[in-house]
Amino acid sequence: MPLNGTLLAASGAVVTLSGRGVGMRTGEGHKARYRGSACYAADDPKLAAFNNILGGVEFEIDPATMAIQRRCLRVEIGIL
Repeated sequence: MPLNGTLLAASGAVVTLSGRGVGMRTGEGHKARYRGSACYAADDPKLAAFNNILGGVEFEIDPATMAIQRRCLRVEIGIL
């Protein structure tokens, strides 16, 4: 499953992400758990460290409420 997104920093700077992952149902209604990896990129020199990050992500989502539940985000820093 492709993953594309944008994070907006408090300063207004934009960090984009793209990656791939796997989703599976949790067995609780329509909730699903997603796991995958993402590469981050930023144009703002203050956020240049994002250009060297490969992150592992894991979260659960409930489409009935359109909310992320029990959010868990693990970022593992590695030089690309």
